[in-house]
Amino acid sequence: MNGASEASVVEALDWLRDVGWSTASGRDSAPDGEAAEREDYAEAHLPQRLRSAIERLNPGLPAAAQEDACRALA
Repeated sequence: MNGASEASVVEALDWLRDVGWSTASGRDSAPDGEAAEREDYAEAHLPQRLRSAIERLNPGLPAAAQEDACRALA
């Protein structure tokens, strides 16, 4: 079987928290969750967070280029 085990995902999330990242439950960001950020369950990324991160990390990048990056990463 290929892919990450649940234990390795938990370990990765713990490491991300240890180095300063914040994590959230997928249930909360689901379309019917408490803090819905997805349009449907098949959406693997959080579009608004991606857009915000691209803007924050590339402040001089023109808006059209930021949108291109969002489309390429989605």
